[in-house]
Amino acid sequence: SRSELPVMLRHTSVAIRAEIFAVRLPRRCCSELCSAKPSYAVQTILKLKQNDIISRDVDRLTDNNQDWAANNVDWFRKNGSRKHQLKYIWIGLPVLMHRSNHTWVRPYVSPAAADTAAPTSSGPVPVTEEEVLEVQAAWASAIKGISKTYKEEGDYIAAAGNAAAELYAYGHSNVLFKPTKAADYQFRPTGAEAMSYFVGGGVVENGYEEDAGFAINGGKGWAECSYDNHQIELKGGIAIAMGNYYFTCATTGAKTKVEYTFGYMRCDDGKVRIFLHHSSVPYAP
Repeated sequence: SRSELPVMLRHTSVAIRAEIFAVRLPRRCCSELCSAKPSYAVQTILKLKQNDIISRDVDRLTDNNQDWAANNVDWFRKNGSRKHQLKYIWIGLPVLMHRSNHTWVRPYVSPAAADTAAPTSSGPVPVTEEEVLEVQAAWASAIKGISKTYKEEGDYIAAAGNAAAELYAYGHSNVLFKPTKAADYQFRPTGAEAMSYFVGGGVVENGYEEDAGFAINGGKGWAECSYDNHQIELKGGIAIAMGNYYFTCATTGAKTKVEYTFGYMRCDDGKVRIFLHHSSVPYAP
């Protein structure tokens, strides 16, 4: 039971204990991990969390699990002795970690166990059109909110930082960001460069001089922002949207039309974020 865990973990570091509790490993798994070296225990937990196999039953064997083990054979050979390989069985990896002539061998699976095998995930849940519309609405709301916070002399930089973390995939994936009003530094591959663009190069460390702060409209602010999607394409688990969005100046009331292409992906925390953002003003002959 979980009440017995502190006894087993008495000689285990705080970091390892925290990881074990976080993933809710069974009692026998904790016992195995606590007898291992700290570095091995941490590597074990992280690898299992990464591949989403902690909670799977040892008896529920699938071809996908076998392929996963085969694809990670080098990692196991480097980090695990025969003794350590056996620990993966107790933790829940449904593949027998033993070798025959350096070939990983899958154990015998009874027909009953095969019939009740748990389905495995082939990747992130595909992004839906509804989720794209939700992120677009959140993006438009963030632009207005940052402008409002700036006008009220609040911490608009923090507001922009929170919005960027929520809406853009920086830290989760490469981000392809080509802003509208960027000439000297056309592409913004880092979160810091995106912040420079949105709040102004003069208020962030190593900001770009050309950035006046799009999210605050160079100090004038935005009263409204609305999307008009030309089309949303769902393909390969991601979504691409193309169209025009319209920005209404909070000072003059002027309305600006900007063309966009956005790409949306599901990040490792399950949230849908922007990984592609290209904006440009319409062609004027």
